[in-house]
Amino acid sequence: MERIPAVAGWHWIKHGFALFRRQPGELSTLFIMYCGLNLLLSVAQELAVILWFTLIPVFSMAFMTACRDIERDQRVHPRLLFAGFRNPAFKRLLLLGACYLAAMIIAVLVANFSDDGYLFKAILDQVNNPPAADAKVPEDLRLVKSLLVLAGFYLASILPLFFATPLIAWQNMSVGKAIFFSFFTVVRAIKAFAVYGVCWFLITVIGRLVIGAVLELLGADNAELGLFFLMPLSLVLTLVMNCSHYACYTQIFGSPELPEPSEKLPD
Repeated sequence: MERIPAVAGWHWIKHGFALFRRQPGELSTLFIMYCGLNLLLSVAQELAVILWFTLIPVFSMAFMTACRDIERDQRVHPRLLFAGFRNPAFKRLLLLGACYLAAMIIAVLVANFSDDGYLFKAILDQVNNPPAADAKVPEDLRLVKSLLVLAGFYLASILPLFFATPLIAWQNMSVGKAIFFSFFTVVRAIKAFAVYGVCWFLITVIGRLVIGAVLELLGADNAELGLFFLMPLSLVLTLVMNCSHYACYTQIFGSPELPEPSEKLPD
């Protein structure tokens, strides 16, 4: 693999925006359906978290396949959401999802150990005594610190898995081999990934600041109105992030050399 320059991290994001602009409505529909399925999974209560993490790679392939079809000038159809379920590597994708779940459990244990169980107690308090809808949540710097430790360790744990999903689904690798290649690919391109992460952080912060400034100009101090602006921003950024994931993969591993997809649909 050739050395990936640091600036490639920014180019992946630009390519992600370009892919999104080609079919924003279709990608948004796909994502809204995904969110709807997550709501259905929440009915399972205790099993919901396990199901969600286990199915992360399966649903990730829906958006990777959508990006592939956009590059082929094909229409993205809602049924692509289930592309991962139809993939011959479905069972291996579920096994990879178990790795995501294990990473989250380890991250929770590390965060819990780092603050003497404070995070775990706070979560139990929220579950057992949920605040009223109009109640203000007090700022708790200790809790924020614990959540940052949790998020940081989890991201560090799953970063080596970044390319594992498409390597399993498109290159028919075993789970172990896919994680191995994904890990060393990320290590060799770590400067590009650092730029990639910093750029996404800045884009997210700037987006929230712009929305805050707009609300201030409107003289609005309303949580519902803020949510009205933040939801579309979150939707777009999440979709562009998925598109940029595809851009990362194709620059390093090339476009998936597959026959015309079986889910090809009429215009």
